[in-house]
Amino acid sequence: MSSELIIIIVLTLAILALVWRGLRAVRREMILKQLLDDADLLEARLLDTRTRMRDLDALLGRLPPDITESARASLNSEAGVQHALKLILQHRLWIRDNVKTATAKQLNEVRENIRRSLAKLDDQLKKLDSASDDLKTAYAKSDAVMGRASQPDSVDSDS
Repeated sequence: MSSELIIIIVLTLAILALVWRGLRAVRREMILKQLLDDADLLEARLLDTRTRMRDLDALLGRLPPDITESARASLNSEAGVQHALKLILQHRLWIRDNVKTATAKQLNEVRENIRRSLAKLDDQLKKLDSASDDLKTAYAKSDAVMGRASQPDSVDSDS
């Protein structure tokens, strides 16, 4: 084998190693960006959930307390929202502390956990929206029967 061929082979292998390393770094950065974006999205959805739960609780104000007791108990999960926000903070702190040493696999696992949480939260938000829509529709029908102007978004204590 000539020395020129050996040099070409060594240079090719070195270039391939650099390209491979660069691709791994780019992939890792993409995963990290997606992870942080998903954490931001989950945090925003949690805050939106809190607002929607408060809005639905306000809608329940038109009904007698004995009828709405269990619904109000379900909506009173501020502690659950706070716990979820703390978990997001823990993920962010873990990322900060381990960003340089975490493997792509570990980052992917954290990202997938956040995505599963997002999917579950989206399902719960759909149920919350459905309950809210049903309640607004029932109020509108009730108001029509009673001859009152429809006020589905207002909180009024008339029973």
